[in-house]
Amino acid sequence: MSIHQKFISTSIEELLEDAVGASQGISSGICSVAISDYIFQSLFLRMTGFLEQKSKCLCWEMGTEDFDFRRTYLIQHGNLGEMSTNDSKKFVFINLEKVIQKRRKSYNAESDIDKEAILQSVKQTITDLFTSSNLRYCRSRHFMEFSENYNSIFMKDYFVKDGVLLLGKLYDAYDCLYDFRNRCAHNVHSYQQNLPSLDVISDGKYVYENYYIRYALLLLIDNVYIQMYNTFLGR
Repeated sequence: MSIHQKFISTSIEELLEDAVGASQGISSGICSVAISDYIFQSLFLRMTGFLEQKSKCLCWEMGTEDFDFRRTYLIQHGNLGEMSTNDSKKFVFINLEKVIQKRRKSYNAESDIDKEAILQSVKQTITDLFTSSNLRYCRSRHFMEFSENYNSIFMKDYFVKDGVLLLGKLYDAYDCLYDFRNRCAHNVHSYQQNLPSLDVISDGKYVYENYYIRYALLLLIDNVYIQMYNTFLGR
């Protein structure tokens, strides 16, 4: 068994479970709002880092099995950075499908991945975990908007399309997630006012400025990776 196999096969859901479990002693009152911001932001950064490392491990796995990909990866490595961008995630997706197709010519990620099951699982996971957690009350508006908007934001035709699009119409959602990741990682709020303008709030993309939407998007990508990796392993 590969040293990366267990990690790649582990769902990012475990980080959500850890955060909810660790916050059980937090009250649901206004006094917990400040500490909850640290929890939500820390969880978000841990999830983005988890997915970045998984992307790198997947590239290593493919490079071990497929020498053509290894050459491509070594050439592109300097442009992929920390594997945090949409392009780097798409690079992993495209090449993982190509490597699988060398073994299974009929493989097509768009039709072979159970996208409906992924969407249902992601929504159910977040709903179940946070409904029973006091963290929900610290971001109650975000949780309500997540429940109301999930089905219109996350649709099966919006991701894993045409053999080259991992996110497709979810690109804007990931773009907002990536911007927020950089703001958190570099602590830009330390010198900027954290007060969005009315123009920003009225923009259609503002719906993505929601922790639960961000968590859902990361879970979705992780689920795609795991399903494809299982196929890569011949399962």
